[in-house]
Amino acid sequence: MFHDSDRQGTSRFTLVGHVRRAFDTDMEELLSFGYDAWGEGRSLQEFVASYHIDPKLRRGEWYILELPDGSLCAKLKVLRFRRGLLGIASLSTRPSMRGGGYASLITRAVMEACRLEDADARFILFSEARTALFERLGFYVLPEEQQHFKPAIAMATHGIALDEAVKLHVREYF
Repeated sequence: MFHDSDRQGTSRFTLVGHVRRAFDTDMEELLSFGYDAWGEGRSLQEFVASYHIDPKLRRGEWYILELPDGSLCAKLKVLRFRRGLLGIASLSTRPSMRGGGYASLITRAVMEACRLEDADARFILFSEARTALFERLGFYVLPEEQQHFKPAIAMATHGIALDEAVKLHVREYF
């Protein structure tokens, strides 16, 4: 059905891209997507080098939204805190492609893939950007008393509270 055409011969759907796991060879390009936000005054080379030496930055599973022409468009990382509790981290889009909905696409696709493995999967993230993007994807801003990682805004799905057990898992990664 996805490859079918309507009565006028027009494809019913247009391929936007596909999501895949990142390879080590992708990392320098992927890290450049968020350099403007997270570079902290370092050169791009220093920023990329920090990824290779900091074990916290290497944790998690990196995913990429790759366009049909093979170009890499957006990336994020999934952190597995414990069974059923996952984190979304390091979401960024290639600067020249921002505003095209690619961050939403990759986030939604990766969350759905995770839910195929565990239908009860719940997600947490810390947004340094607009929370509206994540609210459209089912996240909500946690109450003020659970905002322990400022200036980032803690958000979650499914009514997750940052109880002590969750905070311990999260601190391992941040």
